[in-house]
Amino acid sequence: MFLKDFSGACNIELYNKKHQLKITGQYVNGPDALLKYSFSKQLGPPLDKKYYGIQLMKYLRPLRKEMWTSYDDRGKITDKHEYDYNFF
Repeated sequence: MFLKDFSGACNIELYNKKHQLKITGQYVNGPDALLKYSFSKQLGPPLDKKYYGIQLMKYLRPLRKEMWTSYDDRGKITDKHEYDYNFF
């Protein structure tokens, strides 16, 4: 993996344990940070009341870009997908 920046853009080459190429492709940065909520059950006063703590988390999710290629154990191409996006 060659990471281009901290937002997730990178080039990927995935090999199996026998050092055979399985997947090639690349990721680009998404248009914005995504939001996710994390819930945690908590116990507190008064009288050990149970409640949920909520934390808002922002995270980045890179997107597949251009040609992604999958290979079988003999090194032959088994699948190709092309990804392209227009950000408005």
